[in-house]
Amino acid sequence: MNYVAEGLQHGLPANYDGKGVVFGIIDSGIDFNHAAFQDSLGNTRIKCVYMPADNSGTKVTIDGTVLPGSEFDSTRIASLTTDLASSAHGSHTAFIGAGSHCGQYSGMAPGADIVMCALGGKKNDVNIANSLKYITQYAKRVGKPCVISISLGTKQGPHDGTSKLCKIYEEMGKSDAVICLSAGNLGSYRRYIHHKFSGMNTATNPNIGSYVTGTQAGYTANFAIDTWSRSRSAVGIKYLLIDPDDNSIFYETGIMKAYTYHYIGPGMESKRGYNAFLSQYFSGKIGVWVTTESNGHIETYSEVSLKPLRSDVKAYKMAVQFYGADGVEFDSWVTSENAYSWHPQVGDYKFVNGSDSCSMNDNVTGKNTISVGNYVGRNRYMSLSGKEMYNSIYPEGSIYVQSSYGIAPNGESYPFVAAPGYFVVSAYNGYNYLAKPSTNTAYSKENPTTGRTDYWGSMSGTSMSTPTVAGIVALWLQANPQLKVDDVKEIIRKSAYVDDDVRKAPLQFGAGKINALGGFPEFQYRLTDVISNSRLDVDHYYSICDSSLTCARVSADGRTIYAKDSTRYARQDVMGEGQIDYIKSQHLMPDSVAYDQSNWVLIHLPQPLDSLQKNNFVGRKLKNVGGVLKSKKNLEFEADKMPVAVMDTPTPQVLNTFIPANFHGSQTVDSQDYFFVRPKPMEVDTIRGAYWNATKSQLEMPEGSTPAFQGSASVDFSYSESPADVLAVNSHYDIVAMTKYGAAGELVVCPLEILKEKVSEHTIAEIIATPSFKSGYSYVVNDSSLRVMYVSSNGSTLYVKDDGGYATPEKPTTEQTVYQKGDYDQSNWLALHLPQALDDAQKAQYKGK
Repeated sequence: MNYVAEGLQHGLPANYDGKGVVFGIIDSGIDFNHAAFQDSLGNTRIKCVYMPADNSGTKVTIDGTVLPGSEFDSTRIASLTTDLASSAHGSHTAFIGAGSHCGQYSGMAPGADIVMCALGGKKNDVNIANSLKYITQYAKRVGKPCVISISLGTKQGPHDGTSKLCKIYEEMGKSDAVICLSAGNLGSYRRYIHHKFSGMNTATNPNIGSYVTGTQAGYTANFAIDTWSRSRSAVGIKYLLIDPDDNSIFYETGIMKAYTYHYIGPGMESKRGYNAFLSQYFSGKIGVWVTTESNGHIETYSEVSLKPLRSDVKAYKMAVQFYGADGVEFDSWVTSENAYSWHPQVGDYKFVNGSDSCSMNDNVTGKNTISVGNYVGRNRYMSLSGKEMYNSIYPEGSIYVQSSYGIAPNGESYPFVAAPGYFVVSAYNGYNYLAKPSTNTAYSKENPTTGRTDYWGSMSGTSMSTPTVAGIVALWLQANPQLKVDDVKEIIRKSAYVDDDVRKAPLQFGAGKINALGGFPEFQYRLTDVISNSRLDVDHYYSICDSSLTCARVSADGRTIYAKDSTRYARQDVMGEGQIDYIKSQHLMPDSVAYDQSNWVLIHLPQPLDSLQKNNFVGRKLKNVGGVLKSKKNLEFEADKMPVAVMDTPTPQVLNTFIPANFHGSQTVDSQDYFFVRPKPMEVDTIRGAYWNATKSQLEMPEGSTPAFQGSASVDFSYSESPADVLAVNSHYDIVAMTKYGAAGELVVCPLEILKEKVSEHTIAEIIATPSFKSGYSYVVNDSSLRVMYVSSNGSTLYVKDDGGYATPEKPTTEQTVYQKGDYDQSNWLALHLPQALDDAQKAQYKGK
């Protein structure tokens, strides 16, 4: 993340912090005035808050519908406390995604606009859907791209993307926002059974069953089972109580395939469905609902609540059996952790283990969202009390055991990607019991705005990894506001880290470990970063930003550059041409030894250099080095483009004392430092290639320049640190300038520094031999070796030969054979097409000159 925040140092056009992006959070347990959501002056960064359970704010109307609850704009944030004091979850997730810099901690996108939807204790589908509308409507109103983080979920549902909330996510994720969802934290729990009835089994014979829970004094067995047939044939359920002494069946219900309710215990006698037998031992209920849902499949939903009436009631084991017609296939989830488990055979009945292989939150199974798993980014932190909190059970880099995953009935696998979510230190809700010095808290800060002490502490789960991904997406949206969810997914697919941890658990990791740099293909690394960062693996593309590489030699065939590194990552001596074999024969390091100072850097070129080009490379600095890293032990790149060889000259300093209000840093282009700023009146920009028109005292702007400066503009030299008389007619300059509005509202350029003359003169040999000179561009040639041999009959073309041997010395016999067509080489003439034709007198003046 530091790389992105310091983007200007790595070839990016800006330092990225999420500015200009709406970061939406839907959660509960939010401390609205925590320092985590304030700027350095104590002002809130929250643009607005929507609370469906609070009516004390302003009513919200969207598309003619009045939403429940109310909203609070930024002017009313100071009057809020929290939506749910019993939870710290929302503050924690919000800070991870977009929190401000606080001590050593910061959110992923600390410059983003925060919009909060605080659900309080009402985390239902309706409120989540309304919150989605609220956030996306705000983003549309302000004209900014939007990412939304939702660390909420449900165990209930078909897990095939057809539930109502999945469909809402699908629709809103098309274009309104990039929606990131937590996969869930049930990855190690056997909550899932999938089965297809077959053979001799009928609707009256159990095909599959599983142990669910136990009953014991003082304990209430509470759970629900959600079973979905994959067809229009219902699945029946039967519950059994098993005697722990002899494994015999103590009681079994009938097969329930329609609405059925067992009322159990004292006071239930008048209820229809009263169960007299179980009422001798328990109080509670057993209920079953069977409905045909919107996806055309039949859901059998069952709830159980049993509490022993007396201490002498045995601790019966409770099991469930499923019944269905031949060929019926179903999926079933139970809410209790590890509920579906193996049990010894009882009579003719066999029981099976459940699985965690479809343990993900139902909401993530829809389209147009990004589901996020949780891996262990770190397994230790220092608490506020000075105690190191460390858990060696979970190795750093590994998937967290509870991170949900699976293959849904529709064949899709989840999560889509994984991010760090273990031992994550983030903001605590100041109204929650966690907000105090303890082994959980890692940082505290006095908040002068509220007079309170704010706390940061540790939590773990996909709830934490999801805002990590959402915050990274905010950075990508800042760089490219046009990105949609499919674009983001494609970036993740191509850029996610795939290491040994990912290869060990591919389903749990999805595409791999999120790579924040994935959204910045132009990102450039320092060579030392590529070498030292274990995550930067071989067979990936890297662009190098530093100019520490110098071409020492070029291979005989011109296809490989042998470079040395001024930071001493390569040897300082230059081997002879016949000896250079990339140290494979003389300096090959054993496999156990990593890249070190004895190594050279090899750059394999996409096309060979000729003899003249070789001479232009040897001894010069290399820029624009980019390619696939083939080896780290002996550093080797397969370049996709030709590097640029430049003379090692000092870079001129520009505006050392002037810091514009919108300064974003500087960048180097063609060995020249430029400010990177946004062109607005009274701010600074670099006008490149400005053409000085002395007659009009104007700067004429070149095509392709900053849009604000297209055309021409008057000049006010009173700001300039360079005298006006340095500007020459017919020359182009790069000028660091402010702009202001003139009396007539026109744009006036105020030069601050005249950097250099844009036009350079070259020999014809340079033009021919240097790869960076390309067709379609203008170049000035000052070379006395060129001589005009003929002029075309229409006077519009000069046929030239080169005394240096670049054109054939023979005199053509006819005008038609003078200029040889095809790519220029030593057998070709030069044709110079003139902007206007020569008359006969002028032809005579040119010929032979």
